[in-house]
Amino acid sequence: PSGMLTEENSAQTHNVLGVLPDNPDYSPLWSVNVLDNSAFAQVKDLETASAAEILVKNAALVNCPLATQE
Repeated sequence: PSGMLTEENSAQTHNVLGVLPDNPDYSPLWSVNVLDNSAFAQVKDLETASAAEILVKNAALVNCPLATQE
């Protein structure tokens, strides 16, 4: 199937950021890579996302600022 996978009975996806808002290199624009769905359960952080097979690199550019609590 296509589309974003989510945790069972949840809307939680496994989006991973490489840079957080407190870093000067942070941008709210995300370059979206499409990973093989078979890696979904293993993707937990940047290291595991980087190890997964990329099916489409730079598939989309989305404006998705990270909201933080202070």
